[in-house]
Amino acid sequence: MLIKRFTDENITVEQVEEDSDATIVSKVVEGPRHSDCVIIMGEDIDLLVILTALAPDSNRLFVMKAGKGKIETLFFFPTNFKMSQKVKDNILFLHAFSGCDSTSNIFRQGKMKFAKLLDKDEGIQKDARSI
Repeated sequence: MLIKRFTDENITVEQVEEDSDATIVSKVVEGPRHSDCVIIMGEDIDLLVILTALAPDSNRLFVMKAGKGKIETLFFFPTNFKMSQKVKDNILFLHAFSGCDSTSNIFRQGKMKFAKLLDKDEGIQKDARSI
């Protein structure tokens, strides 16, 4: 339905099965472009995390979360996030270690607490780089 609608408008569409976040972002970041602006549609925060880690700051790459009911459609642009370069450089580690889509199962802590700790603690930064 949505794929057909985009195809009818000459928008390139590729459907990927299963856990495909890294594949989707890699194709967008590394693949040839027909436009200087690319929008990835998805529900999963993993798309935005991977895009933030892999995309150069100069790219015009967005993640779109479609609205439902009274909730508006949202667009996320990785360079708009207020995070230190230390956190951005280690965002994949931070996301995985802090429980991905949930509160950390290990420590029952939220993501922002881990981000602040990562930003300040050079030992954790060193450990994150080694992984």
